[in-house]
Amino acid sequence: MWNTEKIRIGVGGTLAIPATLYQVYGNTPDPADISVESGPIVYKLQGTEEFGETSLKATILVEMIDNETIKVEGFTGWVSNPTFTENAKYYIR
Repeated sequence: MWNTEKIRIGVGGTLAIPATLYQVYGNTPDPADISVESGPIVYKLQGTEEFGETSLKATILVEMIDNETIKVEGFTGWVSNPTFTENAKYYIR
């Protein structure tokens, strides 16, 4: 059963982490509350119960560059204090 109270992040295979649906560990910060002023944000991700992947762990670093552009990089496992490298991706909405 889908739990709408949990923040989910879907990864489609363009980052250096497995493509799947993740839940945000600790359920914060809410992506709806992130802005350009927030600076880089770290999300610790865990595979979802629905997909039977709760042992899967990853970290993504996200920064809103402007109101239409985000910079994202994925890391395997839970990484403390990640920083962007040349592997970061830019997405425009």
